[in-house]
Parts: sequence; C-alpha cells; structure tokens
Amino acid sequence: MKEILKLKKENDELRKEVAFLKKAAVLLHNNKVNFLVISVTKMPDHNNFIQKHSAIDELTAPLLNELIEKIIVQQSRKDGNGKTVRDIGIYYHFVGKID
Repeated sequence: MKEILKLKKENDELRKEVAFLKKAAVLLHNNKVNFLVISVTKMPDHNNFIQKHSAIDELTAPLLNELIEKIIVQQSRKDGNGKTVRDIGIYYHFVGKID
C-alpha cells in the first residue's frame, strides 16, 4: 500500500511538471518569452559524484540526467543567411556551460 501511494504521488508530480513544461514550450514557441530554463537535476554531493563518475564507460540517458544541471533554450532567430536557428546552452554540475 505504501508503494502504491508513493507511485501515485510521483505520478502526480510528474503530471504537474509535464503540464508546466507544455505551457512554457507554448510561450516560447509563440515568442511570449525569450528563453526557457529547464532544471534537469538537483545538485549532487560533490565527493560521491566525482567518485561515481571518475571512469565512464558508456554514456547513457540516466548518466546524462545526473551530469546535466540545466538546459537553456533561447528564442529562435534568423542568422546572417536567413536560416532559423535556436541557441541551446547545456550546463553541467560543477563545470557550468562548455562552449
């Protein structure tokens, strides 16, 4: 019974997050906002993080979720050639953005 309640709570939280992200994406798409910040994970413990990820053999989706702190998606714009582009910044825990 505890497990069912835990899963229901997690499901409710995920539904709220998805609804928020959908609204934010619509605002970004309709040029109502200039950028969108998506927080991916909470700050991990530094020592455990370094020890756990000192030798990465395979880059997986769960590993990326741990490595990435946030993703910033800028509003689309036209470049010098008239092509539509959108800047995306990926910020990593303990490192920040890598250009």
